[in-house]
Amino acid sequence: TNSAMGDCTSKAKVDRTEEQEVEASAPVEFFLADPPPRRGITAKSGERVADLIARLGPELGVSEQFAHFLKLTVKGKAQAPTLKLEEAGIETGCEIALLGVRHLKHRQKMDQLIAELLRMNPLTDKTKLLYTLALNADGSIKSWNLTHCNLVLLPDIFSGVKASKDLNLSHNQLQMLPASFGQVQVGRTLDLSHNQIAYLPESFGGKTMGCHIDLSNNRLTALPASFGSVQVQHALDISHNMLSSLPESFGGVTVGGDLTLSHNQLSALPATFGSAQVGGTLELSNNELSELPESVGGMRVGEDLVLSNNKLTGLPESIGALQVGNSLLAVSYTHLTLPTKRIV
Repeated sequence: TNSAMGDCTSKAKVDRTEEQEVEASAPVEFFLADPPPRRGITAKSGERVADLIARLGPELGVSEQFAHFLKLTVKGKAQAPTLKLEEAGIETGCEIALLGVRHLKHRQKMDQLIAELLRMNPLTDKTKLLYTLALNADGSIKSWNLTHCNLVLLPDIFSGVKASKDLNLSHNQLQMLPASFGQVQVGRTLDLSHNQIAYLPESFGGKTMGCHIDLSNNRLTALPASFGSVQVQHALDISHNMLSSLPESFGGVTVGGDLTLSHNQLSALPATFGSAQVGGTLELSNNELSELPESVGGMRVGEDLVLSNNKLTGLPESIGALQVGNSLLAVSYTHLTLPTKRIV
């Protein structure tokens, strides 16, 4: 015991001596060039690299838990943590870089998100959540396949997810999305199909998707007023829901490929519907439509317009001006008086 106490006393004396040496050393002013923005740093030449990293890490958003993973470089060369700044070649006017800041910040956020997902969804497990998580070189998300993970709720911090490719949340038990879900960024495909989602948050209207949004096989009864600003380069699928109407803003929707609204309960379309842009097939079959708005005549549909299995008894006069790439599929259980378009 006396020996242990003596060791502690000796270490304390060494630490005090080192602190005094650092304090007595010359000040040095230099620049942290990476990560940007470039900023000025003031330190003591006798300070160790590890202590400088520990001080700068939290200032850059890296917690103390992860700061020791950072690497400090001078002129592109990594410096040992035990070196004093003067030994590492850090002098007034020079530039240094801290490598790994962005990667570690992504890792911190991911750890926090996984912890929240596990807390809110006790039937899932960490292995499932991480098994199909693919990361980019900088630690950000490339794609994340969370299908069949028994997810019931998503935490508010899920809105910080940014996937450069795909985000798949299909085949879960999600009943709602966080109010801030619209902030989620997905470069290619967002798949929310086969859940129990009854409504979308207003923020969803800001979504711009590089490829595909799949909302099929949910319990949607309405879409938010903001939905008209949705832009999808390939396909938007809202089929197999419980939609009885669409918001007036729906005419602002832009879909580069197929727009699928089949197997809902739509009894009418908004007057603005004809302003929607559809590059592929517009699928409206298996609804309750009894008429179409006049604005449909102004539409340009890249491939097919599918209206089968509705309650249509006629079509608007403007339908003759409708531009359809392939054919007009207007088959119903009632007799229709159709313009001179090819009917299949």
